[in-house]
Amino acid sequence: MLKKPIIFSICIQFALAVGCADDAPKTRERLITKQAELTDALPIIFPRANSVDCSNETSHIDSGEIFSLTQYQVTPDSIIFNNMLGSPSIQNSIVKNTRIGSKWQRECGQLNEHNGLACKQSGTNVEINFLLTETGGLLQACDRVVDFPRESPEAVAVTTAHYLEESHQTFKRNFPELKLKQVELEIFPIFESIFDFFYKPEERQTTLGYYDANNLAYLPNQQKIAVYPVKEKSSVYLWDSRFPAWHEMAHHIDFATSKRYRDCSIGINEIGSDSGHLSRKVCGAEAEALADLLAFATGPNLEDHLYGLKCLDALRNIKDGTFKNTDTKVLNNNILSYFYEQTGFNLKEQTHDEDAFGNQVRTCERPDYREIHTLGAIQGHHIYALSMLAIRAFNIQSELERSDFLYKTVVRMMRRLNKNYRNIPLQGLGRIYYVFQNVINQTIKQSSLNPEAKQALKIEICRKSRKQIQDVGFNVFQNWCSN
Repeated sequence: MLKKPIIFSICIQFALAVGCADDAPKTRERLITKQAELTDALPIIFPRANSVDCSNETSHIDSGEIFSLTQYQVTPDSIIFNNMLGSPSIQNSIVKNTRIGSKWQRECGQLNEHNGLACKQSGTNVEINFLLTETGGLLQACDRVVDFPRESPEAVAVTTAHYLEESHQTFKRNFPELKLKQVELEIFPIFESIFDFFYKPEERQTTLGYYDANNLAYLPNQQKIAVYPVKEKSSVYLWDSRFPAWHEMAHHIDFATSKRYRDCSIGINEIGSDSGHLSRKVCGAEAEALADLLAFATGPNLEDHLYGLKCLDALRNIKDGTFKNTDTKVLNNNILSYFYEQTGFNLKEQTHDEDAFGNQVRTCERPDYREIHTLGAIQGHHIYALSMLAIRAFNIQSELERSDFLYKTVVRMMRRLNKNYRNIPLQGLGRIYYVFQNVINQTIKQSSLNPEAKQALKIEICRKSRKQIQDVGFNVFQNWCSN
């Protein structure tokens, strides 16, 4: 049966922009005459390192070498794996199985100059879902000690499964009473968007296929984490870094025991004239903020694993109060109206690149405030900065304890959202702040701080929140701060 996945990706919007903006033709006519340039054929699928069938025997992977990104450098690390199996497919305590070569497609209709390569339902801003058209085969590794070539599906699978296991261990340490469902790992799946267009010189109808690449994504209704193929070889790949894997695992922690993502997909809150679309954007930004936060809380100094990842290092470090282009991470009516697509961009004067149709687009060096990952990065920084006020007030010294404090705070926010999503009084982008205030207030009440110190921390959080949120039309901390 065909399935329609909702996809929470690490950088799919940035990947499309980066892949098409630099060298793509600038007009529709040139686009058509250079169809092969944009079609890109298939992305690169690295060859298997080992075609041996393990004959359905259970084989353990005890140790091996993975390639890890830290501070711009990808270096080999020798790892003792925790509960890693190589057959019947690569798996561990959180990865149920690993598949390679699954295929998804979507029909995007007529290619037009206004939308470019956006694949939306006619007359709306709603993305068309992909349909699963082919389930890939199981990916195995039969040896107890594995040293696969870096550019091989097995190396990608073992590395990603190891990073997901690290995230799972952090979850179990902080919430031993909770059980987390396993995920399926998809290595090098094909996501193809098919466009129709009319080829004028020959008066004939033809199609163009565009293949998504350079990405990781979480598919909540199937509980899969997908590691996409690439368009070209590189010195750094997304799967080299812990951040993308930990981010997608955070989506799984958020949604695995929840139906909130289904509410998000249909747009339960009415905001503006296109309520479903805007509600999905609000929910998407919310989910990206929580996933970035939980990724950074999974282990200390995660920013070291961002450096060297194009786009992500410029936009997704929640510890930074500014984006790489020096825009401050604040929410105000100017930014929100752009996010809600009510006005044109009206921040700092900046240059733009063009897409294949000559439309102005943002590059990954400059935040696009229409995009959920950008708003999520702003909200994630806000929650991180407010949490750091509590960490300092509670005099939490070690890096591990600081990370665990943030981790517990974020998971409790997720659980509060998932439990009362439809009943939280504040709608829109204020909802995540309301839930944070609720969770941190409970933490302060239960702390050993004296009454004066508790009140001082509360006042400090109130003051900082007002600077961050500014004139957004709601003061989420108003009642709390006035008491």
